Amino acid sequence: VSAPDTAYKIHFDTGETQDACSDHEWEVEVKNKGTQVLTTQEMFDSGVSVGPKKEARFKIKTTKPLDLPEQDVPVDPYTFGVWLGDKTFRPGEVTLHKDDLDILKSMEHYKGLHQQPVGEDNIRTTVYGLRGLLRGMNVVQDKRIPVQYLRSSYSQRLSLLQGLMDIGAIESSRTKAQCGIVLESKTLAVDVLHLVSTLGLKPTIKELTINGSIHFEVTFLAFSEEIEVFRLPRRLAKMKTKADKRQQHSTKHRSIEKIEEVEADHMRCIGVDNADKLYLFGDTCIPTHNSITSAAYLLWYAIF
Repeated sequence: VSAPDTAYKIHFDTGETQDACSDHEWEVEVKNKGTQVLTTQEMFDSGVSVGPKKEARFKIKTTKPLDLPEQDVPVDPYTFGVWLGDKTFRPGEVTLHKDDLDILKSMEHYKGLHQQPVGEDNIRTTVYGLRGLLRGMNVVQDKRIPVQYLRSSYSQRLSLLQGLMDIGAIESSRTKAQCGIVLESKTLAVDVLHLVSTLGLKPTIKELTINGSIHFEVTFLAFSEEIEVFRLPRRLAKMKTKADKRQQHSTKHRSIEKIEEVEADHMRCIGVDNADKLYLFGDTCIPTHNSITSAAYLLWYAIF
């Protein structure tokens, strides 16, 4: 671990920031010039905007879905997602609106179900056998997504997201393409942010105050032609089918909006030995570059 001579903070259009040394290399799409490998210093010297409209000069491609092997997980991913997204916080139980009981068709029933009306419109369902499995995963008191699920296969990760979204998605007033979920736990929200990123999507996270309490909203654009983030028929029917040209470009790239010099701090030197010299870092899996002659200094962790 050592301190570089000069360090910069890079601001992305998603609201994320990243500190890197001046020599750190990035594979970027340069406005009207195609793909290039540039150092942080070169981007800073060139300026991040171009033209009278101040369009982004540099963009980084959104990572493709992670291709990982299937994992032997203790709880079916869809069922686990439904429980994580449920607001009742009861181990082994979920509360569903009477119009959303189709969710139960996709859940593993384990040792059976018990249903009890809650008010006029909701049904509380106990999944026998689920409580013990959740306790064994140590997630009952602290809802989170274990690494075993975050590093599972594409289909398992998608099933997990579908469970979360079927029970917890919020309706967007802006566009049918925008999907989102509001969670009380920051830990779980960051895990969901990462989960969505591993599926090749470009999520953002923001803090909200609801009835005096802090919540966290994770949002992203998704199109049913590319990925079905719901199983529940009524939700799936509301998804936008196909991205327009602007959305297609926006979801596949991150724009760099600002680069500012910051105090050089101690950073970990990371070198990755692979053919294209690219690796992913951070909760949102941003692709970055390292070369043989210039190792990368990053304040976030790398994902291998």
